[in-house]
Parts: sequence; C-alpha cells; structure tokens
Amino acid sequence: MQFWELFIRRPVMTIVVNLMIVVIGLLAFRHLTVREYPDVRKPELKVCIYYPNANADTVEAKITLPLERMLAGVEGVDSMTSYSEFGESKVVLDFIAGFDIDKALASVRDKLSGFAMLLPKEASTPAIFRLGNNVDKVCYLSLSSADREPVELTHYCNLYLQNMFKSLPGVASVDVEGQVYTMRITLDRAKMFIHGVSANDVIKALEDNQITVPAGKFQKSIPISLELVLSTPQEFEDIVVKQGKNTPILLKNIAQIELDADKDFRVRLNGKAGVFMTISKSSDGNPLEVSERVQERVNEINKTLPKGMHLTLDIDKAEFIRAEMYATRNTLIEAFICMVAIIFLFLRRARVTLIPLITIPISLVGTFFIMQLWALSVNVITLLAMILAIGLVVDDAIVVLENTHRHIESGLTPLQATRQSLKEISFAVIAMTFTLASVYLPIGFVKGPIGSIFREFALTLSGAVAISGFVALTLTPMMCSKLLRKHDQSPSKTKDQPLNFSAKVNSFFTTLPFFSKLICFCKKAYRLLPLQTLINRVKQGILSCHTLYVFVLEKCLTHRKLSILIVLVFCALAGLLLKKLPHELVPKEDRGLIGARVEPLSAISTEEFDTKYVSQIEKIFLSIPEVENVPCFSWGGADVVASLKDFSLRKRTAQEIIDSIKPKFQKIPSVSIYPWSWDNNLPGLDHDSADTSDFSFYVQTTGSYEKLFTVLEELRKMGLQDKIFKEYRHDLNLNQLSLKANIDQIKASLLGISTDNISKTLQTSFGDYKKNSFLKDHISYFATIKTDENLHNEDEVYLINFKGNPVSLSSIAKFELTAVPPTLMHYNQMRAALVSVDYHKGANKENVINYVQKKLSEWTHDEMKLVLSKKAQFEQENLSMMFTLFGLAILFIYFVLAIQFESFVDPLLILLTVPLASSGAILALKLTGSSLNTFSQVGLITLIGLVSKHGILLVDFANLQMQKGLTAYDAIKQATRLRIRPIMMTTIAMIISTIPLMLAKGPGGEFHRTIGITLFGGLLIGTLLTLFLIPTAYLALKR
Repeated sequence: MQFWELFIRRPVMTIVVNLMIVVIGLLAFRHLTVREYPDVRKPELKVCIYYPNANADTVEAKITLPLERMLAGVEGVDSMTSYSEFGESKVVLDFIAGFDIDKALASVRDKLSGFAMLLPKEASTPAIFRLGNNVDKVCYLSLSSADREPVELTHYCNLYLQNMFKSLPGVASVDVEGQVYTMRITLDRAKMFIHGVSANDVIKALEDNQITVPAGKFQKSIPISLELVLSTPQEFEDIVVKQGKNTPILLKNIAQIELDADKDFRVRLNGKAGVFMTISKSSDGNPLEVSERVQERVNEINKTLPKGMHLTLDIDKAEFIRAEMYATRNTLIEAFICMVAIIFLFLRRARVTLIPLITIPISLVGTFFIMQLWALSVNVITLLAMILAIGLVVDDAIVVLENTHRHIESGLTPLQATRQSLKEISFAVIAMTFTLASVYLPIGFVKGPIGSIFREFALTLSGAVAISGFVALTLTPMMCSKLLRKHDQSPSKTKDQPLNFSAKVNSFFTTLPFFSKLICFCKKAYRLLPLQTLINRVKQGILSCHTLYVFVLEKCLTHRKLSILIVLVFCALAGLLLKKLPHELVPKEDRGLIGARVEPLSAISTEEFDTKYVSQIEKIFLSIPEVENVPCFSWGGADVVASLKDFSLRKRTAQEIIDSIKPKFQKIPSVSIYPWSWDNNLPGLDHDSADTSDFSFYVQTTGSYEKLFTVLEELRKMGLQDKIFKEYRHDLNLNQLSLKANIDQIKASLLGISTDNISKTLQTSFGDYKKNSFLKDHISYFATIKTDENLHNEDEVYLINFKGNPVSLSSIAKFELTAVPPTLMHYNQMRAALVSVDYHKGANKENVINYVQKKLSEWTHDEMKLVLSKKAQFEQENLSMMFTLFGLAILFIYFVLAIQFESFVDPLLILLTVPLASSGAILALKLTGSSLNTFSQVGLITLIGLVSKHGILLVDFANLQMQKGLTAYDAIKQATRLRIRPIMMTTIAMIISTIPLMLAKGPGGEFHRTIGITLFGGLLIGTLLTLFLIPTAYLALKR
C-alpha cells in the first residue's frame, strides 16, 4: 500500500496532521527575529589613537605605521584601511564574513596590550570600537529648548537621558552628539613671561593634579585612596604651576579659567541649535521593537522633562523597514488574490477551487517552523521567498486535482479517480519537489554576505515546497475524494445557477434571518453580475488556445530541425543581450534619506566655515518641500542630513531631489560638496553615503603622496578627454596649509629648550591643547589650554628654558609654508587614494578598469596599481558566483532527475527548459531597462526549478504512455494533450502572481520589480517555447 493511501482512508488523521503543521508553524513564528535583511556577520573593528595637534604626516609616521605593523598578524582580517588625520589615527579592520566578533576583539586587544608603551607620551591609549552590521543605528533623537544653551542640553543628555535609553532591551549603545563643556584655560603670555612659566609647566601641573591611586589601608582594614580630581574653575585656579622665589605660582596668577562650551562642534535641527542622540541596536535586536520601545520611552521622558525642554524622535530608520514589511505583506496578499482568481476561472467551481488554495496557508505557515530550525529571520528576503512560494506550493495540488478531475470526467468515482490519479502522477509530484529542492542545494556552500542572502531565500522557498509536496500527497487527495462530485465539472448543467457551495452549509445559514437575507442578496447579485459570462469566455479561450497549440505543435513535429534552429537562434540572441545588460550589486532604492558631505577647508575657523558655507547648504535642504527634518553637524567640515516625507506625500524620488539641488551646490564657491541619497542597506557592505558613484576603486602606491596626486590629476584630465569618465573625483587633496618647523637641535640644547617644550608651546600658541579632563556632575570633559592672543608668526612666540629665561622661538626654529593632505589613507598597508567615477552610457566597469590599469602601467611602471573597492569586489564576486551557482544548480537537478528517471537522456530533455526560460528573463530585463543584480539572479535561479516542472510533467507522462505500447510520436502527443491544461493553469497562475511584484511601489519596490520582471519574462516565454521544444526534442531522441 502506498503511503498516500493511508491518508485517503483516514481523513480525520489527515486533517489533524495538517493542522499540526499550522499550529507548529504559528508557535515558531512567535520566536522568529524580525530584521530588514538576513543576519550577515561581517565584523569590523576600528582602532583609534588620538595625538593632539599633530599633522597627518606626523600621525602617519609615529602612530599609523607602527599600529598597522602591530595589527598585521591578526587572524581573520580580510582588509585593513587606515586614515591619518590631524590629531588622530584610525585603523579599520574588516574581517571575513562569519568570523567571530568576540574572537576578533580579543585578538586585537592582545596585539595592542603592550603597544601603548611604544607611543609618544602625548598620544592616547588605543581605543577599540565595533563597526559593521552587527551594531546598526536605528533612531536619531533631538533635545531642544528655547531658553537653554546647547551645551546645557548635551550635559543633560549625558547625565540623565543616555542611561534611560541604554537600559532598553535590544539597544547596544547611545551616542550623544552636541556641544560639550570645556574648562577653558586662557594663558596670559605677559604674566607667563614675568613668572618664567612655560606651557610645558602648565600641562605638567595639570597632569599631576589628576590622579586616583591607592594609598594603603587604615588600621590594615579600611582602604585609602588618593584622589585629585578637578571639577570647578576655583579648583583649577589653585593649582600650583611652579615654585616661585618666595611663593608658589598658582594657575590663576598666569591664566584665566572659566567653564565654557567647546564651539568646535555644532549641531542644529532645522536651523536651530540643539543636541542629538543616536541609538544603535544590538546584533540580535529587533529594529521594529527597538523603535517602538524608544518611542514609548520618549513619550515617558517628555512628561518629566524640565519646563521648556522637548525630546523628539526625528529620524527612525525602522519606519522604512516597517513600511517595507507592510508593502511586502500587501504584495503577498495581492499575489494570493490573483492566484485565487486564476484558479477559479480555470476550475469554475468554488468548492473545487478550495482544494488547491487551502495548501497555500498550510505550506506558508508551516515554513515558519523550517525557518526556526535553520535559525532564519523574518526579513525582506524570506518574505520575498514566500511571495514566490505562493505559485509553487499551489502547483503540486493543481497537478493532483486536475488529473483527478480528468478521471472523474472519464466516468470514475471521486475515490477511484483519486487513487488512479496518484498512481500516475505521485512520482511526478515527488520528482518536482526534489527538483526544486536540489536547485538550492549548491547555495548552502556559498560563503560571504551574498551567499547568506541566497541561503535564507533558498531555505525558505525549499521549506515551503517540501511542505506543499507533503500536503499535495496527503491532504489534497483526501479532499479530492470527499469534495469532488461525479460530473460536477459540467458547467452547462449549471449555467444559470449560482456558485455550487455546500448544500448543508447553505441550508444551515438560511435558518438564521440575517444570513438568509444575505445569501438571497448574494444570489441576486451573482445573477446580475456577468461572472458566468466571464467564466464561459475564459473556457472558450482555453479551448481555442488548446486548438491552436495542437495545430502549431503538429507543424513543429513535422519540421523539427527548423523548430530547433529557431529556438537556438533565440537563445543565442539572449546570450548577446546578457553582455549588454548593466551589472550592479543591488538596484538603487529610495530609502527616504538624503544629505551632503562638506569637505573641510584649511586656514578657516569652524565658526567662519559654518556661517559662510554650511548654513547655505542647510538652507537649500530646508527649502525642499519634500523634506521633513534637517539635522546638521558642523565640525570644520560638515554633514547635513535630510529625512524626506512619506512616499505617499511626495511625487519625486530621493535621487530626483538630489539631482535638482546639485546645480545650487555648484554655485557655492571654494568648497567641495558631495550630495548623496541613501540607496541601499545591503548587509556586509561599507556603506559610505557620500559615495553614490557608478564605480569606485583604490590606487595604491609605493611612492610619495605628491606623485600619487599628480598621477590622479592626470588620470582625471585624460579620462574626461577620452570620454571614459563622465564624472571623476578622488579623496587625496594637498590643500591644507601647514607650517613645517625645522628645529636647530644643537642650539636648542645649548639654550636649555627641550623638544617637548617646543611642542607644547606651539600647541597652546597656535591651537587648542586638549588632553587633561575634569568632572562635572561625574561626567568627564576635556580642558582646553590656549594663549590669550591670536599669534600670526613664530617671532611672537617665546619659550621658557629650564632656568626660567625666555628664548625666542625664531632663534632656534625656521618655518616654511607647505601644502599637505588633511588625510593620508593606507589600504592594506600601502599608501592609497579612493577614486570614484561615473561613466558614460554604454560604457561599463571593465572599460574603466582596463583604461586605468593601462595608464598606470604606462606612467608609473607598476609603482602604482588599481585595487577594487569593497563594493566593486562584492559586485564582481556576485556576478562570478551567479554563473557558478547557475551551473551547479543545473548539475544537481540533472543528478536528481537521473536518479528518479533512471535515465541519462530524460533529464537532458527536461533541462532544455532552462535556457528557454533564462532567455525570456534576459529579454524582459533588457526591454524594461533593468539590470543584472542580486535579485534578478535570485529570479534566474528560481526559474530553473519552476520551468523544469513542466518538462517533468511532459516527459514522465510520455514515458508512461510508451510503456503502454504507444509510439514516441503518439506518446508525446498524448502527453501534451492531457498535460497542457495543468501546465497552462499553473503557469498563468504564477505569472499573474508576479504582477503585484512588477507593479510594486514604495519601500522595497525596486527589489520586487526586478525579481518580478525576471520571473514574468522567464515563465511566459520559457513556458511557450517549452511546450513546443520538449515534444520536438523528445521525438528526436526517442524514435
């Protein structure tokens, strides 16, 4: 006895087993994590060391190079990028996907354990930060007040609000951004000259008065600690700087001390000063839940804030995820409704339509259990898989139902028809299920972020198909045997009758007054609506298509060589179109966030830069009608961000808005402005919002930055002249003015001036020295030391030697004005610069790469080389991986089909459907102007399994007919005649279900449209050609 026979005989058991699938799936759904994309573990660590007032050259030589050598042996590092800037060194370690972040952190800490001893004493100890997609910024909050200074608001956030949000479940960190307090120590040069006090004396005195050390135990039991922590201006004033002849020299004798705001960093919201808090979720946090908790906490806090203060949630990235999930859910419902409509039009009976449709909720809900077993999450990718699964899970049930229906038409009872049907097509259903599962088997071996995305999609879809296969062989046969009626298929007998719902249910509800009136109303409405006319026309259309198909098929079988040649020519043309398709990692989407990065200028104060340039850019964003909020961060350079209104409230996309304001930015002189639109959030990428170019790459060199700059500028000139680049920019600039001091070491030594003395004096004379800290309400801030006058040259600077005598700086040092880069970058321990280009229509990345490599080889003789950026590497790897996966999927399907059919020839016949469907998909992508990207590749691989099912139905049934004694010609004709209806039904149902994807708008619409177009073209053209090519090829090979 076949296993499905048991489920036909025991309907109660069948119902209970399938209900258990639903219940287990619902229980599993409660424990699934919700996120935008699959959890791709690609950890990044950043090591920062501060070296106050040191220029980029000094930071590179004394901090960055030794730090890179120290970190070079860290396990799991994929790439290392460093930035040497004024006063700071940053090294970013990018680890391979899936590497344990805790292990990486421990390894870096171990490497740096003794490194602090090798650093200059002015440098800070190394600080390690986690980056990457493991900690995602979700919410941006602002605190504003009409009667409080920004620095007070920042302090309030640090003191009270920060910890209130840190305690929320799922929150990893809370960063406060705004003006902070500083203890401003303004040195009086004249008084210092009189008392013989140097800047070095002041700094050393401050360091000596900031210690917390153990000092033994009182009576051997009570610990004693020695604490010298400064908090108020009065405490700073009483610091002894130096011992005078008669009395000690206090800090207040030579300086003015006041608690002030550090105005080197400014934050505004919609043009008004304020403070921002950035909330990041943990790696396992649910962004939607974090967003809801943050909003609840904001509402609670606003009730307790001091009068005049107000806390608002200005930017919530979870809103896009929420809207994307909502849109995907709507697409899922729309696809389901389309499927219902198509199946009903084919089957023409509500009760009969119920049989295949009931498999959809069972299969989809049961898939949640599969997702929990594989530790998957509910995200855009898995929901997309479920949308596509609607067409797949109903397919098996339709095949069983249609074949049973056909046997009932031949005179068998429903029970007999069900058993006979399963004898004929149970093998085909199992084969189709295994075939679809085998398509995705190779994906399990793919590593990296893109592999993780494919993996979640594949496992979700495979799980749905596996459950649908089980349902098709258990619940569907039982329902067919119980719900189908003999001769129930004849629409002519019920042409003028309403839909044939269950008589018992109808009679029960008519006993209730309300439902009796409702049913009467529905019957009258049904008679008035032209539904039956539509159904009859659909039936006539199907019969006409069937007649036309049989006629054309006869011609194809008669002219087999010509038919095969036409198909081969079509596939060859599609192959040529594939090369013409633009390649990208993911389609650019509108995520409702735009902005601009403003590069800093040299020889200009933060206040002047902010007033003269940043405020203009801020006003441009505020003038855009689609903009909702504009946070602005000014720090010498600037970042201006603008959140856009909801998609339904604006007509222009984010990119269209950016294109419209670019001409306005070009009218602002002297400053480099890079507008951007947040166009994707694919995990595993280094998302630089300011880089919206078509292609970016690094140019590495073993030589100097000056020569690298010259080559990059020549590359700009030649590339634009040769029409290779449409736009071109690089991040290496030599525009920062710098005074290079050449110290006469011998003379300085004779005069009793140390290098440390010179360094401290220069830092306080021409800038702000920030090192020592103080406490205000137990919050630590920096003290700022500077002189009381704005000095213009070295002749005005005097040093104090160890005897207390003044020495002019110009007597021991000569200065020369030079231009240096504000930032020096290394990529994989080599000097480098990042180049971003847009190319002309018709060009591609390969043209750019070949052109640049040729020029670099000609000009530098391999001293410089091109290295792809991380995004470009991902794109290249993704394209290569797609062809590999495509080939492996076909190979695995061939193996599975060969085992099932016990033949090496039949699988080849079935796989002829693959190039046909792929050609149709490529043609659709070309006609709609779409690109070949991650999501279109997902569609192409999915097509392999979808169209293979048609070949399985035809070849399996034809083989059965040949076993009964028919010739190959009669067998394939019989197979096409009897299998054309289920193939048309399932194909049209799947095609119609892709229409909501193709028409998707709003959040995530770009991704949905891409995969919808791929499947629509592949299914439409692939199925049409399959119905002619498979019979033709079958006859050629089986004669």
